Amino acid sequence: SNISNAFTIVLPSNLAFSNFTLQLSNSGEHLKVLPVLTDEIMCSVESLNLKFHTYIMVLEVINMKKIRLGIVGTGIAARVLHLPALKELNEKFEITALASRTRPKAEKLADMIEPRPTVLDNYEELLNSDLIDVVDITVPIHLNPEFTNKALDYNYDVICEKPLGANMNQARQVLTSAKNSERIVYIAENFRHIKAFKKTKELIESGEIGDPSLLIWHEVRLAGKDAKYVNTEWRKDPKHIGGFISDGGVHHIAAIRRIMGDIKSVTAIKKTVRTYLGSTDTLIANFVFENGALGNYTVSFGLDTKQNPKKVIGTKGEIALENNEKLILNNEKCEDTINLPKESSYRNEFNDFYDIYVGKKENNLGNVLEATKDLAVIEAALLSAKSSREFDVKDLL
Repeated sequence: SNISNAFTIVLPSNLAFSNFTLQLSNSGEHLKVLPVLTDEIMCSVESLNLKFHTYIMVLEVINMKKIRLGIVGTGIAARVLHLPALKELNEKFEITALASRTRPKAEKLADMIEPRPTVLDNYEELLNSDLIDVVDITVPIHLNPEFTNKALDYNYDVICEKPLGANMNQARQVLTSAKNSERIVYIAENFRHIKAFKKTKELIESGEIGDPSLLIWHEVRLAGKDAKYVNTEWRKDPKHIGGFISDGGVHHIAAIRRIMGDIKSVTAIKKTVRTYLGSTDTLIANFVFENGALGNYTVSFGLDTKQNPKKVIGTKGEIALENNEKLILNNEKCEDTINLPKESSYRNEFNDFYDIYVGKKENNLGNVLEATKDLAVIEAALLSAKSSREFDVKDLL
């Protein structure tokens, strides 16, 4: 009941719940509530006097105003990767405008969204529309710097799909633009939001395997002729270095660096197995990490295998990454299977962006420098393979 700017909420003691959100009228403000074992709590949050019985207490009042999102580029990334996550987060994001080189594709995507966003003829119209707060860029890789810089020129915050550029020259352009802007530039690298990699790092830091000395990371998965990514026109004649090696490889490097830290140098060899993939499709790279550990990264989009081991071996044990939901820790004390909850890394990254946008945290996982370092490792590997010598990653930064 509302009485002179105060109200009381009473919940029966037998009510079963975990957590929930209460909306305050139509103001966009919500109360986030979490159960605790207590009898009765009286507390004040801003101008609200709240009284709770039995099992709840107020954590915070937050402004849940939705971010109005404009998406430019309406291909696979927007439709298959971003849209499902944004639909799950509809209390935080509303897609209000779309723009694409091909208007029918934008119209088709708009039909999948409720409420239906406005479809605009081009990027300039979207930036001038006053319909958006943030730009979500899902265009061909080599266009990322141009589209990011234009959004910053219009004073918009940016979410941009990885990799941030076609090569290190472009990556450095984006890095400079981000440093010179007060707006958020968030590189959407979903592998940085997979909790298995964070958990592996935590196990290493806790000393479970002693000194981490060797990483083995295999990603051998055939991209067949009928695969949707293979049939994307701009991927058939890629302007980004190494084709799928950089397009997919930055994911792997993001995960590896999340676990092991920065890579100091790379020695690599490469091969093209399937000409229809448009560029190099197979790479073997040996790493020296800044912490002194060694690593082997074997990747192929032109071959297939049933076994793709991923593990970190230390002086007292090892951690095997079976998949994103299962780790196996084997050390001097025990062999333990660690199961992790199934999750959407794309949902995690949009949640992360939202928290940055509302000022709750710093931009660490979507940081432009981190994305630049990911691409630098790939370019260093390709340059090493071309020159038959060890290549220092820092020379590209």
